[in-house]
Amino acid sequence: MTGYEIELSGEKVVLQVVRNRRCRRMGLVMGRDGLRLTLPQSCSERQAKAFVAANESWIRKHLAERRRQVDSLPVLEDGGKIPFKGECFEVQLRREYGGVEFDGRVFRIADYPGSRRSLARWYMRQAADLLLDMLRAGRADECSAPKVFRLRDLTSRWGSCSGSGSVSLNWRLIMAPERVFEYVLLHELVHFEVNSHNRAFWQALGRILPGYKEPRQWLSRNGHILMGFPEPSKIPGMVRIVRPSS
Repeated sequence: MTGYEIELSGEKVVLQVVRNRRCRRMGLVMGRDGLRLTLPQSCSERQAKAFVAANESWIRKHLAERRRQVDSLPVLEDGGKIPFKGECFEVQLRREYGGVEFDGRVFRIADYPGSRRSLARWYMRQAADLLLDMLRAGRADECSAPKVFRLRDLTSRWGSCSGSGSVSLNWRLIMAPERVFEYVLLHELVHFEVNSHNRAFWQALGRILPGYKEPRQWLSRNGHILMGFPEPSKIPGMVRIVRPSS
């Protein structure tokens, strides 16, 4: 069973079903791609369907919240507005091919089938520039910063750090205010000193980024917009950045 449909008030809803050897109990998650049901290997289809039926109210609530989030997403259309560094700017679609241009007030974007992918690539380049600016300004010098940074489309996270000493950031953060981008960067760097989100971690983050709660709250309120635009199917690959020498 890799997925099946359920019916709620006459509406058909598709669940993605994932079996996990490490999973000990059933769980429902509303991810960026929809509802996901995680099951232990030993769980039967009958048990899975009973679990879903018992959690129907939870499913209804989160489907309603997802619809609200989808309705609030930016739309790439002529005269619409799209986010960049915490603000929304007007879009002008052009018939001629030319990629993406931004003059500080208006986005001029070529209107063709690959326009959303072009916009995603443009966002990623801007994210790379901002990250380099922050590194050159020494924002990472207060931590035992790694040498390698990566910008990629993380499906459910804003950042991560690896045991090999690299940091990955979600390029979609370029749509947020720069303070939010900086918060996620420093958040991941502090993890090289404090692995868990305990009191010592938040104290360490507060020392290098006073007022970190404000960008954290901004991300909590607006993160669904960044995760949903442009559509996940339009994402580019990955950008690797080596930390500039001091």
